[in-house]
Amino acid sequence: MRLQAWMCGLSMLLLAAGSVGAPRPILVTVDDLPITGATHADAAERDRITTGLLTALAKHRIKAVGLVTWANLYDASDIRLLERWLEAGHELGNHSFRHLDYTRTDSTAYIADVDSCRRALTTLLSRHGQTLRFFRFPFLREGETPGKLAAMRSYLARTGQRNLPVTIDDQDWTFARPWVEARRRQDKAALDSLGNEYQTQ
Repeated sequence: MRLQAWMCGLSMLLLAAGSVGAPRPILVTVDDLPITGATHADAAERDRITTGLLTALAKHRIKAVGLVTWANLYDASDIRLLERWLEAGHELGNHSFRHLDYTRTDSTAYIADVDSCRRALTTLLSRHGQTLRFFRFPFLREGETPGKLAAMRSYLARTGQRNLPVTIDDQDWTFARPWVEARRRQDKAALDSLGNEYQTQ
């Protein structure tokens, strides 16, 4: 999408948040690192997208938390993409291994999946002198029963991870596939329409 326009809007939001009284911190997060889905399977395109994201964040002096879905790593080049986030001063968090839906998965299987990502991510972070602090539930679904929520809260506390909820969700993922398909067709009208819709939603 028009990432730079979105980042500009975010910067205005940050300024507005600090315009009345004491500044209020806003945490910017990016889900499904390094790059989500098979829509962007080409390594060069994944590198280009990562460069665009990091450039936009740097331009607006924003430090973000990127939530990693480990199954989105295809090969060693994707490890390098994650390392670029760390080298740029951002933080990485756990978004599970396979992005399972907790409402459709029992606690034992779900926690095992989340912990697989935790272990892999901890190894990566340790090489950069960092520790894992954050976890975000895939689909933002924390379980449909009190027992399942309690099981995850216990697991997170035991492993030193903190649930990172969302307060503003721009639903950008719903635009991703039609945007990529229009770009590959070089359909400027569709790109303009999607860009306008995204910015006015």
